[in-house]
Amino acid sequence: MRAETVGIVIAAFNAEEFIAATLESIQRQTFLAWSCIVVDDGSTDGTAALARSFASADERFVVMTIPNQGHCTARNIGISAHNTNVAAITVMDADDVWLPHALEALVCRLRARPDCIGAHGLGEFIDSAGQPFDTNAFSAYGRSRRSGRSGRLRDWPVDGDTTFETIVTSSTVFPPGLLLMRRSAYSSIGGYDPQSVEGDWDLLIRASRHGPLAYIDDVIILYRRHARNFGARREIRLLTHLTLVRAHESDLNSPGQATILRACWRAQQVQAMQVHRSALSTARGVREIGELRLRLVLAVGRYLRGRPRVPLRVRISSGLVGFARPGAAR
Repeated sequence: MRAETVGIVIAAFNAEEFIAATLESIQRQTFLAWSCIVVDDGSTDGTAALARSFASADERFVVMTIPNQGHCTARNIGISAHNTNVAAITVMDADDVWLPHALEALVCRLRARPDCIGAHGLGEFIDSAGQPFDTNAFSAYGRSRRSGRSGRLRDWPVDGDTTFETIVTSSTVFPPGLLLMRRSAYSSIGGYDPQSVEGDWDLLIRASRHGPLAYIDDVIILYRRHARNFGARREIRLLTHLTLVRAHESDLNSPGQATILRACWRAQQVQAMQVHRSALSTARGVREIGELRLRLVLAVGRYLRGRPRVPLRVRISSGLVGFARPGAAR
């Protein structure tokens, strides 16, 4: 990675409450060679006006307004709009906050690792008022990368790169602002897939097929948690499960990657079986014992199948019929 500008993309929809803090954190970066495109995704509040006020005072900000198309499409528009002087791109959510050294840490790490497609660090929680909570919990989660390649879940070395096998085992690389990825990596996978409602984990899985991410054991972003977070949606567990289904069904997996996916899935089922067996030893009551036995049987079935599948309720639901056949992810 040479000394070109870093491209920042923010897809913003009705983000008036938080976007100013996000843009201010970008301005405070110790790494100065950046350009930021804010894609206003059809907001109906003051998001666009706030973003334009920053752009009028700092030419490194550019604001684009489009009809609402969803965060994956809006991000792709922002990625495509960056000129060829951009060597690497990061996607920032419109409510998160970078620490001042974030970009510098990511750029330095990526420059030092030409063999990696990107670099990422860690985050900590803040609330809607910007106050920290559960200190060290989120960074510990991001640090706890695990692999199931051996057939059992194993902790990943703290100095190890983040790879395909750790990414498909658990989604620990989020929010997207803690990741800087080479522009060429975005080009090779076609950016975000609008057919994936979840988006972030799907992109990471597809990108990691092409190479590892250099890991930085340092907190660089404050992840704002509030009621409107995408991760606060009731269906988030279903959406992430469907992302994993797409990963298993993709025709882009090499034979080795298909083997890794199957081993990691089975490792998770082994852990589930161990948890259910342990709970059965102390269970009381016919109902509790029956539920635990059913969960154990289901985990055994998932292990034998060797891959996740679309839940029956999704396959018969007209509202989610688009998820019934995930097909081959790009």
